[in-house]
This record gives sequence, C-alpha cells and structure tokens, in this order.
Amino acid sequence: MTFNIKSYICDAPARALVKCIKKHNAYFACEKCQVEGDHINNCMGFFDVSAPRRTDIDFAAGVYDDH
Repeated sequence: MTFNIKSYICDAPARALVKCIKKHNAYFACEKCQVEGDHINNCMGFFDVSAPRRTDIDFAAGVYDDH
C-alpha cells in the first residue's frame, strides 16, 4: 500500500521542528514577517505591525539567518 502526505496539522513547537526554523518563543520567530520580538515579563511579544513580510524566495536563499 502506498500513500501520500498532503498536509500536516501541528502546534507551534512541532511546526517549528518540521520547518527547521526557530521556536515560537525566539526573538525572530514570527513566520509571516521579519519583526524582532521583545522579551517582557517572561513572555515574547511581537509589536511592530509594519515589519516587512517574509518571502519564499528569500527563505530559500538563506537570507533569514536569525529565523
């Protein structure tokens, strides 16, 4: 029997492991944009709503070293 996996359903830590990126509580962990997080009271917050978006081309080229 053969099968194909079409999608994964993961929580944030598992998604970071599958994608080989930083975990959800790292400083550059946002998967959608290039915002740097702020560590406040043992929590990571991403407050810059105007940060540039991440692109597949830049990700494949290895531009996001911190991510």
